[in-house]
Amino acid sequence: MAGATADGGARARIEGTRRRLHQLAERQRWVHHVGDIASGEVVTTELDRPVTPLLRARRLERAGVRLTPHRPGGPSFRLTSRRPYQASPEAYLVAFNASIFLPFDDTIIWEVPADHDFSPLLGLDAHFTDSPSDPAVLTVTLAAKAWPGRTGFVELVAYRDAVTVRVPIGAQYAAHTIDLAVPPPGPRSLETAMTISPGVELLRFSALSLRAGIVLDGVLAEP
Repeated sequence: MAGATADGGARARIEGTRRRLHQLAERQRWVHHVGDIASGEVVTTELDRPVTPLLRARRLERAGVRLTPHRPGGPSFRLTSRRPYQASPEAYLVAFNASIFLPFDDTIIWEVPADHDFSPLLGLDAHFTDSPSDPAVLTVTLAAKAWPGRTGFVELVAYRDAVTVRVPIGAQYAAHTIDLAVPPPGPRSLETAMTISPGVELLRFSALSLRAGIVLDGVLAEP
């Protein structure tokens, strides 16, 4: 009976979080971040609608990201809650200390206490064993909000370069598209981590992708 009560409580919490996310999405904004995972520089643009493929490509080029056509057959990765492991080329995603996993919704959720102080560490790791030999783009898609009156951050680091990219999260719920230029790794694999800083109240992770060149929602960005 106790187990059934606990399961019922977990289901109620999940449904409550889902309802809250739907309510927040009714008045969400959109944010596009473009940066360089080797230098740590990032440019943030707030939007009142989802980022479009052509504007996304222009912002990437304006930030110095050299766009080249994606070569069919080259390494390409997309990791999500539903698909955290890819066999060929091999890659995997590990989330730590998440509040809710919703594989059928392709969603991982972190609900962060107001007094969180980095313990325990919240976020995820991704490892790519055969990363592209050409310049590539690492894309993270998520939605998040900070506690009222505070600014939180999502921090991303590539262990090969050990430079942190800090992406701001405001108090208004917003969908964030984070595009980071990744320099050629040569024969080495690539490992990257995302951590959630104090100040963030709620974060919903959707996907992380990596590819040489860039294809934007079916539109190929030409050089």
